[in-house]
Amino acid sequence: MSILLQISGLGGRIPIQVDEKDAGGSYVSSEDGVLDANDEIVFMAADVGSRATDTNSLENEPINETWYEILITDPVSPTKKGWAYLVRSSTLSHAGEADYVDYPSSRRVSADNYDLRFAPDEHPGLEYLTLNGSGTDILDRTKLRLIHPFFGTVTENALESPVPVLIKNGRVRVILSQIAADDVTQLASTETIYQAYASLVQVATNVNSSISVNNVRVSVDLNNAASGATFFNGNIPNGVTINGSPDETVSPTPLSRWSQVSHSTGRLIQVTDPTPAGGKATNFYRDDTTLEDTNLGESGTYGDSGLQFTGDINHTFTLQNALFILPALNGVSGNVGATYESYFFNPLQVCAGLKGGPCSNIFLPIIVKGS
Repeated sequence: MSILLQISGLGGRIPIQVDEKDAGGSYVSSEDGVLDANDEIVFMAADVGSRATDTNSLENEPINETWYEILITDPVSPTKKGWAYLVRSSTLSHAGEADYVDYPSSRRVSADNYDLRFAPDEHPGLEYLTLNGSGTDILDRTKLRLIHPFFGTVTENALESPVPVLIKNGRVRVILSQIAADDVTQLASTETIYQAYASLVQVATNVNSSISVNNVRVSVDLNNAASGATFFNGNIPNGVTINGSPDETVSPTPLSRWSQVSHSTGRLIQVTDPTPAGGKATNFYRDDTTLEDTNLGESGTYGDSGLQFTGDINHTFTLQNALFILPALNGVSGNVGATYESYFFNPLQVCAGLKGGPCSNIFLPIIVKGS
């Protein structure tokens, strides 16, 4: 099956992929080769164009007679609209179209805006991140701290670290799955689905635990190469400098669902929806070169930030997180975190009309809002 998009007066094709899901809603490398109701058509919102003034030219293209006009609207700015034309063809080729992201080797995702690598064997999660072709790794590791009533503090190192399973390496996104189990208690497991795009990594972590815990922390710890960067969230809109020295101005409350790091090589904006986890969520931040209890990875922490959950935490939940990777702006920039938080919680609205007819709302994960 070949599905193509033509835009701006039907003048050219743009990258697209079709990702299949099984009956349970999980991404699969292949299923039946048929576009089912839960399969996903994926392309970049940044690639869409203006509405075609004349669609008669489609009659001269080697395509199936059935085609769709797709309208994309930004609910944050409703006047921002874009159109694309979805067609089917057995002869048109994807050759020459852009490839926005790649999985060149095991445990590595690469795009123009970033190079990201999974931890080699010590723990699940990430352990390497460079921005915008700089070659400077600013990530120590992604972290987990769980207080168990009998086993004490359980860290990310207690989880097995299998090689991520590649589900799809497409032109628009790479999809990976990593399943990890708690080697200490044998009572908890996670499955994390990574969807990596040109300037966005979406992470959905499915947590399943048969034990009750009332203190969990998830965070992203940078390394000393991040020293000099600026950290922002909703409580510190003017930012603080990451330098390995404690800063008491970063308050855990009120909860900020976004954070931003502005580094000379680029900007990282992280947005998380903490609601499904239950309990009480507060912000976590530590910038201190002295050793932390159960310190792993590089000695000390540099702008280690994330969320702390306490109280009645659910046994089963899915935590949704998005990491936007943007170019640097004159080395550093003021914060734009609230804007990207709005993008995260107000996804693009999509509708499609058969041959330009009445537009019906559909779900297409059309990615991504402009950076």
